[in-house]
Amino acid sequence: MVNSSTCGRPWKHPLVNIQGKVRNVAYRVQPLTGRRGLHIDVETDQQTDTVIHIYPERLTAKCPSVFYFRVGDRVTVTGSEFFTGRGGIQQNVCAATITQGEKVLGVRDPQTGSLERQLCCQEICEKNCTGLPPMCDLMCMGNCQNKRLKAVFQNLPFSSSSDKGYETAIFDQ
Repeated sequence: MVNSSTCGRPWKHPLVNIQGKVRNVAYRVQPLTGRRGLHIDVETDQQTDTVIHIYPERLTAKCPSVFYFRVGDRVTVTGSEFFTGRGGIQQNVCAATITQGEKVLGVRDPQTGSLERQLCCQEICEKNCTGLPPMCDLMCMGNCQNKRLKAVFQNLPFSSSSDKGYETAIFDQ
């Protein structure tokens, strides 16, 4: 499968697993898709530099604290590997999961490479949920199965008829 969620490359199996230290955190234009996205440069434990493609900027902007990386952080990344640069020597990984200490960030489906679009749901819910706390709890439930919340995150049109239990909730769109 090749699309923008797979960094413009075929999603390869088996996935690679790298460990190392973050050397740089930046938003860059991905050459094959033409879209800006969050990238980290990692110096692996084998002293090689690897570019990790994380997530599109238009989506990370909705929940920046989920995608918080600092220079010096130790990470373990699992994802689909590809090579770029002169002679194809620059290792790149389109991330499926990124582990920082106890935090595991599921970025893409490990089988298909499709973006995990529910990463930000809880943070968006906390920012946008108005009303009584019981309504917020019912609406968010930590698993973000709410269709209105998904519509906010994915910038999709929302019809209250498709989500009968939550039509009184208010979200900033």
